[in-house]
Amino acid sequence: MNKYIRITSSQNNVIKQIKKINSKKVYNEDKQNERLFCIEGIRFVEEAAKDDIELSIIVYCESFIEKALNNKYLSSLQDEFQKRCKGNIYIAPDNLFNQISETQTPQGVLAVASKRFEHVSMIESNCTRIILLEALKDPGNMGTIIRTADAASFSAVVVCGGCVDVFNPKVLRSTMGSIFHVPVFYAEDFSEASRFLRNRDIKIISTHLKAQNMLYDIDLSDNIAIAIGNEANGLSDEAVENSDILVKIPMPGKAESLNASVAASIMMYESVRQNYLKHIK
Repeated sequence: MNKYIRITSSQNNVIKQIKKINSKKVYNEDKQNERLFCIEGIRFVEEAAKDDIELSIIVYCESFIEKALNNKYLSSLQDEFQKRCKGNIYIAPDNLFNQISETQTPQGVLAVASKRFEHVSMIESNCTRIILLEALKDPGNMGTIIRTADAASFSAVVVCGGCVDVFNPKVLRSTMGSIFHVPVFYAEDFSEASRFLRNRDIKIISTHLKAQNMLYDIDLSDNIAIAIGNEANGLSDEAVENSDILVKIPMPGKAESLNASVAASIMMYESVRQNYLKHIK
């Protein structure tokens, strides 16, 4: 079992490192295309352990360790977490742990993990259903879309054009662990993303209020990238110009628009529905 190292000062290098990871884009020194990020909470760290995600650091608060001594469930989780940790495991007083926590009510366990974050040019040919995001700013929307892409068995998410950082702590929490299941790629802008996707015979299907096509009339079953734009302004003119098909989601009510993550979910599940119908025929 890994030996615990006690943290007693806010000037400890581990405290500083975790604060830096939460506030900046930090890459693994050994593998430059791997982003380091912090995962926090029992469920999130448990999800990482289930998916064989390698953890480079684990930090417990003292109160968590005390609870685990008399709780078989927490004790078994501790053992599982420690099996996945390739580095050191630390214990911090609750007041120091609160300094590195990004939640209002910390559960007392935090880990540093890494994930490959590569350019869209590295996307594989077997990625045939993709979500393409442009200038999406809200962390909750980003996390929800990644989580829905996981649930709908989409192949990948591509972020471009000034999107919120995928590894923002709020985004990560919103994914509920789906960040470990769905590959995420980046592009400088929409035209770059569309160029690489088209080279892999992927059609760019973009949501647009002025589109003539209803989403139900377009084949969304395979070889598609569903494009979702900024919450306030939708897709840019550049994105519209670089799309193959524009579609709209019917809104018979009085609302003028849909939340970005809701629109993405509707589009993804129409793709799920079409694939389901294909397989039962």
